[in-house]
Amino acid sequence: MLRRIPPQLLILAIATLLCLLVLEGAVRLLCQTNADGALRFRSTRLKPYALPVRGAERDIAAYFAPRGSTVIYDPELGWSPRPGLAGHNTAGFITSGPTPTRERSPDRLRIALFGDSFTEGGYENGWWRSFEAQLNASGVMCEVLNFGVGGYGMDQAYLRWQRDGKQWQPQVVVMGFFAEDCYRNVNVLRLLRDPDSGIPFLKPRFVTQGEGLRLVNSPTPDPALVPAILRDFESGPLRSMEYFFRTDDFRWNGWRRSRLAALVEAKLELVGEASRGKEFFRLDGEATQLALRIVRQMRTEAEGSGAKFYVAHLPGRTDLETFRQTGRFPYDPLYAALRAENTVIALETALEAAAGGRKFADLFFDGHYRAQFHTVIGEEMARALRVAAKTESK
Repeated sequence: MLRRIPPQLLILAIATLLCLLVLEGAVRLLCQTNADGALRFRSTRLKPYALPVRGAERDIAAYFAPRGSTVIYDPELGWSPRPGLAGHNTAGFITSGPTPTRERSPDRLRIALFGDSFTEGGYENGWWRSFEAQLNASGVMCEVLNFGVGGYGMDQAYLRWQRDGKQWQPQVVVMGFFAEDCYRNVNVLRLLRDPDSGIPFLKPRFVTQGEGLRLVNSPTPDPALVPAILRDFESGPLRSMEYFFRTDDFRWNGWRRSRLAALVEAKLELVGEASRGKEFFRLDGEATQLALRIVRQMRTEAEGSGAKFYVAHLPGRTDLETFRQTGRFPYDPLYAALRAENTVIALETALEAAAGGRKFADLFFDGHYRAQFHTVIGEEMARALRVAAKTESK
């Protein structure tokens, strides 16, 4: 049989096989395996994924360690800041001064911010500081109460407004909108979305019900129960609530035993990420409907309390890169709907101008804005509120 094969083809086939074997060996050599058996090639996760049981045990042990962590388990929100740490005041949120009194000062505008780490920023250089300073410098005396929390979805931001923020009687309520939060809205265990997040807590989430919302997984289980929940996740009650658990992603098959084939699969999925993003943000899809309903409910409650309500669009690095190339965002249907229903402070044009043609990677650190962008956002937020105040006074 081999005699019938042209020598050139035989040599090519042998060379190809040798190349594949070398590549397979190289990928295996460079692959890392964590305590749960999950594989990673540099920053790329390979399938089959592994349920992060031991990772959760590690993170929970760190949480219960004597020094503790900067966040605490919160059965209503999933987790919340530990009061008095990382710039948070004794009431568990961030202000430039000491914890304010519940009663508003008659000569200061009280502004409350809600969202994730893009809203929280940092105690020293978050955009909220620039925002507050710019308004005060322009004669609009104000105090900013920052209720942003790292890792939050829009659902948790809304629940934090409902439970914690409303009682401080803000006159202006701002929800920071970062599109990644829509993925968190359909997630109940952050470790399934991001095994390296260090957040071992379960979170509540909403599901659509008729024209409204229904809260599920609330109160959330005690963190000590998380490893056991993970071990039986496939047959447990949370599986139907979790967008990021697909059985096939956690199963071995014949070709996934090749690390090279698994890497090719992962890279092909990255190539198709844009089309999957468009599907995820379909106007009639669960993610978009949840986001719109959460914002709608929060706006209704804020305005019902006498406050003005705004949405601040806080685009991430890849969002800005796509916007620069195409003038659009993968989540444009949702963004358009938010702008149709709410007063949205759009920050993308100002950030693009501030970048001045530089790579956006140079203006982000660890996935978040660097100081220049914090300053620009603060200035734009202050300008938008001054314009709104002048318009309302006419």
